Amino acid sequence: MIRNLPALPLALATLLTLALPLPAQAQSRGDAPPTELAQTNPREAGSSAHFRVIERFPGSDSLPPQIPSIAPTSPFAPIIEDVERNNWASAHRDLQNPELRPLLNDDASLRFLAATVAMEAGHPDQTRAILNELDPARDLPVLADYASLLKARAALATEDAHTATLAAAAIAPESLLYPDALILLAEALQKAGQPEDRQRAIEVLDLFLNAYPRHAQAAAAREQLATLLEATHPGRAAELYLNIRQQRPLSQAATRATRQLRTLDAHLTDAQRRLLDDTTPERALTLARARFDLHQSEHVISQLNTALERWPEDAPQRCEALYLIGRSHTKLRQHSAGTPVYNRILEHCADTEWELRALYLGGRGRWNAGDRRGALTLFERIWQTYADHSYADDAMYFAARILRSEDRPDEARDRLTAQLQRYPEGDMAKDAHWLLLREYFDRDDFQAVIDHVDNLDKTGEDDLYTKGRLHYFRARALLQAGRNDEAAQAFIKVTRDHPMSYYALLSFNQLARLQGSTEGLDICATVGPACEELLPANLQAAPVELPDELERDAGFQKASRLLTLGLTSLARRELTALRTRHANTPSTLWALASLLDAAHAYPISHDLARRHIHGWMDAYPTQTTRRHWSIAYPTPFKDTLTRYAEQRGLSPAIIYAIMREESGFNPRIESWANARGLLQLIEPTARRIAQRDGLEDFSFDLLFDPTLNIRLGSAYMRELASQTSAHPALIIAGYNGGFGNVSTWLKDFGNEDLDLFVENIPYGQTRDYTKRVLMSFWIYSYLYGDARVPTLSFTLPPP
Repeated sequence: MIRNLPALPLALATLLTLALPLPAQAQSRGDAPPTELAQTNPREAGSSAHFRVIERFPGSDSLPPQIPSIAPTSPFAPIIEDVERNNWASAHRDLQNPELRPLLNDDASLRFLAATVAMEAGHPDQTRAILNELDPARDLPVLADYASLLKARAALATEDAHTATLAAAAIAPESLLYPDALILLAEALQKAGQPEDRQRAIEVLDLFLNAYPRHAQAAAAREQLATLLEATHPGRAAELYLNIRQQRPLSQAATRATRQLRTLDAHLTDAQRRLLDDTTPERALTLARARFDLHQSEHVISQLNTALERWPEDAPQRCEALYLIGRSHTKLRQHSAGTPVYNRILEHCADTEWELRALYLGGRGRWNAGDRRGALTLFERIWQTYADHSYADDAMYFAARILRSEDRPDEARDRLTAQLQRYPEGDMAKDAHWLLLREYFDRDDFQAVIDHVDNLDKTGEDDLYTKGRLHYFRARALLQAGRNDEAAQAFIKVTRDHPMSYYALLSFNQLARLQGSTEGLDICATVGPACEELLPANLQAAPVELPDELERDAGFQKASRLLTLGLTSLARRELTALRTRHANTPSTLWALASLLDAAHAYPISHDLARRHIHGWMDAYPTQTTRRHWSIAYPTPFKDTLTRYAEQRGLSPAIIYAIMREESGFNPRIESWANARGLLQLIEPTARRIAQRDGLEDFSFDLLFDPTLNIRLGSAYMRELASQTSAHPALIIAGYNGGFGNVSTWLKDFGNEDLDLFVENIPYGQTRDYTKRVLMSFWIYSYLYGDARVPTLSFTLPPP
């Protein structure tokens, strides 16, 4: 038992901790703190201190509010850069420099940084020595809770349960670190070893699990609590172990839980023993669901096919198992292999939720496998049997596309007309309208295009990929009908109604074509007043003001200090909570985003603008909003990116546009398909490009290095450019869909103009990606490049 506590007995300290009210988020939601904003260190994307500004008007933007930062000339600058990259050993080595001692002694924040580095580098004794000379409440009040938690961790690592308990108990429930403190407190009490301490540890863990049942450490807490309860309450311990097996079936914790459950066999009920049986359908499905979520598709197929052979024919889990097998084949694009699986669902699972899913996915699978008639049959069953389901209008639209591909235009038109009559507000209505227009274009019936759009009360175009589409093609129909003046006015209307959109970009280029010239990088000079009014040159940005509300927020003060020290992984939780607290105040969110942008926390700052502040893209950039656009479309890694852009003969705008889409400027990100880094390169492509670019000793892990990733990603773009006459749309489509597909599409319908070619791309993901990234390419060109509106050739190169 821990003894001789100064002033406050342990029992009282622990009970006071237990009696403290739950933090607000736990009281209201019974859940963990908000989801993290980014997957890795947010400042990594801006850690270089040697950027070369590539903005068109350098120095014209007013300086935004700043989060304090260490000067590049400071001896701590390289240490903080190491901290940002989690290079703890290097940072710790540099901190041993005797010349830094006076600076550390004079700055409590730097001492806290040194203590954190020592802990992460595996030197908890040094962490304790540093923190023993620091009074957090007096010397570092902003980060007092972080210092206390660090002290508890270090004490626990050096077997000092007494100090660990006191430090963990000092953290208030209002702190975002409170859940972590409870876990450490329970562990420290358990290590104390006396019965009364173990009982208090149980109480602490109960408090934690009641308040934070879905916290990231909940499984560890359950395991710890179950271990403590085995001797006195084996039934409850078994329930906790079974919960771990259910919630984290593929984890090491589940393996340990299984082992402990077998030692508790005498205390298990029959129902619990059944849950422990790995051969049951219930357990097989639990494992399969977990593997499916982790994209272990081959394993799901193998595991469940084997399991199905053992299950009784009437097992209620059979339909879901078949569905997971079918979906796994679909994920792997094994459409022919998936067809018999979906057929089995349709045969054995009629009148269940699985039937509808099998009709939908089976229809799409047959379509992808080339069985159009089979797909039509399944789609028809959807709108006839499940007429009120959201899949019904999808099925009618898909059927129309198939009929159109089979050169059955009259039947396709009838199907689309029926779809719009039955589901005028459906989410596929906008696509049905477009497909009707597409047929009119095929017949050169331009008046039908104009009449169709003019007769619509609303288009239903409500997303990034369709806003302005119908009115753009109405303008195009006027142009092809020889009504040039009307077409020009119609294109101008699209540019005004849909600022900085894909269809506005096309419209500006069409206006330039009407003037008879698209020469040069910037077509604004050709378009004239319509462009000059909406996209003024030399646009300066007004600074984003820092509201008093944000500046006074304790979480903001904590996050600012942590960012200054390079401890972005710690700052992330505070930043997430800030975003949640101020979600309904755009001005405060903009101030936060601006500060994060100034601190080079680009994955977080641009994501705030991109996903959590709404409506700002409904107008062109102005002096008031120009800063908003630069936050949402930042330019990290300027030195490296501009150097390789120049070497490759590429516009920096296209590299930035693809980077924003691929990684959100997070250099450490990895996709489920194992694409890595800023430009999301997969290993085969990266190795091939590395060899061609003369890079020796390439390894896959190097793709997390920003410089190397930009080098290889830009080389791949240069390869695509050489294959596509450097057409931006084709480079973008090739980056997502592969040049082999682009080459096929050029052969199949490359005689079409650019706008129709993009609409014809058969892969929805690549079609939308091309529109989205072309829009970003325009925005980057306007904000930082030489072209307020970049030129797009409507005539595509030969395959």
